[in-house]
Amino acid sequence: MKIIMKTALLFAVLCCALLPQSSDGQPLSGDASISVCCFGKGSNSRIPLNRLESYYWTSSICPFRHIVLVTTAKRHFCMNPENEWVKKSMKAIDKKPGSNSPK
Repeated sequence: MKIIMKTALLFAVLCCALLPQSSDGQPLSGDASISVCCFGKGSNSRIPLNRLESYYWTSSICPFRHIVLVTTAKRHFCMNPENEWVKKSMKAIDKKPGSNSPK
């Protein structure tokens, strides 16, 4: 019985750790520094540079390492970091004055 309870508790903790996820551009509540995971290949949709504000990497505990692009409307989009236009977008964001994205 104790093993079942410990397993259930561990499962609940893991679910809570991975809960704040967004792959469809829906705004995330709270601080973006929380553990965010993206699942699948990420979006292939291009976002105009003038709408991008910042980006961040998903947590290292996630099964996939993705870039999360943040728009000026505070929407978060999971992107494949191997995509060339995503790399160019990251460089452009880094060049913006006052950029707070990781370098």
